[in-house]
Amino acid sequence: LIQLTACGDSADDDVTTTSVDTSASESETGYIPAAIDYDGYTFRLYCVDYNEDYYLMDEETPDIVDDAVFDRNRTVEEQFNIDIEVTSGDGSWEGRTQFMDFVRGTIMAGEDAYDAVAPTYYYGMEMTIEGLFLNILDIPSIQLDEPWWCAGYNDNAVLLDKLYGACGYYSIGACSNMYMLFFNKTIQEEYNLPSFYDMVRDGSWTHDAFNSVIKDIYVDLNNDGAQDDGDKYGFIFQSHGARAFAPSYGVKYIERLPDGSLEITIDDEFTFDVYDKIYNMLMKQEYSHYFSDDNVLLQAFMDGNGLFMANKLSNSIKMRSMDDDFGMIPLPKYDEKQENYISYMMGDDIYCLPVTISDHERTGTILDALNFYSYRDVVPVYCESALKSKYARDEDTAEMIELVMESSYYDIGFIYGSLINYIADEFGNNIVLNKNENFASAIASKMSGFETKLDELLEAYSD
Repeated sequence: LIQLTACGDSADDDVTTTSVDTSASESETGYIPAAIDYDGYTFRLYCVDYNEDYYLMDEETPDIVDDAVFDRNRTVEEQFNIDIEVTSGDGSWEGRTQFMDFVRGTIMAGEDAYDAVAPTYYYGMEMTIEGLFLNILDIPSIQLDEPWWCAGYNDNAVLLDKLYGACGYYSIGACSNMYMLFFNKTIQEEYNLPSFYDMVRDGSWTHDAFNSVIKDIYVDLNNDGAQDDGDKYGFIFQSHGARAFAPSYGVKYIERLPDGSLEITIDDEFTFDVYDKIYNMLMKQEYSHYFSDDNVLLQAFMDGNGLFMANKLSNSIKMRSMDDDFGMIPLPKYDEKQENYISYMMGDDIYCLPVTISDHERTGTILDALNFYSYRDVVPVYCESALKSKYARDEDTAEMIELVMESSYYDIGFIYGSLINYIADEFGNNIVLNKNENFASAIASKMSGFETKLDELLEAYSD
């Protein structure tokens, strides 16, 4: 069985991890089922519509992941004598205002309508400054120090001893949204390239190593004399692919200092050096190509038009019809002095508890159990059966998936980006959208705005 690993800690370049054998019993993992009868209570979750299947499956299906979700819910319902009710709203970027207004409206009206609300982090964190949610740190039945909660997110989301939205394994997004490098094994053999797996294992998989294996691969397949989506490249990517390199190289947009204070560090010399290296590799060389459409990018890789592609883990499911064998590895380190690989996460749903709920401990106990049983029973099925056996093509890739799960990291500027002028988007946007070679100049005019927004965020949390 896969050794399921919790989301990486929020340490600096050393990403501390906690692993657990998924075949272990509840007591071996630190979870002790509570002997509580909630007398038919209905636990109510409001979530984004595109993730509803992660939370509720009304009947068993031929899909093993759906069945795992169904079984998880039955286990929790039987353990506590409850029913689980899930409703959803439009969670898209376009629908975010309506989603948040609905949540605000029910809570501000004093309605005990939901035990938990699960917006996606990238706009959900906006609601954490409005007095709508409970401080999760005040609810002992939610065991945030256990591996079924995502420490790599939650540790950095804590501000002034308050956490209003926590990330855990109730949703499989905590693993499906991990960013990896997909590589085409046919092209690897065609160019007689070394084993990428071995490079990852021995620590030599760095920026320079990555650049060296992609630099000789460019073919004008359509013979139009121009670099476009129809050609063959060493590396193909979209905007998140460009953003992913910064945290993987150790860049931090906002850093927590030893005294607990926060400092914006997007304008330090190390960040500028990393930006220059990435910009040169992605935007100034013929062997790298940016795709504005993710579906076109995926098809290009499936057609054999890229040695490497940066994308989230879940997209491997869409590649089941690909003729060439492919593998997956983490993004490279900055250099060999960097001790560990650090993996970029596109984010996930967060769990927020409305101030209107009538029994805090009951909600916490049930939510903690849902995260635990999902961690033990759903995520391993997704990773082991759906990804490793069905889509990923070798056992080495299975090992790499586990490594990426160990090293996932969420920057404070990423978590609270929507409240700090989307500071975490600046790196990637300046590369692929603005094509700005001078990041220092581009960021200088925005620093005062970032500082102001960070101060406003901390002020809101201090109330």
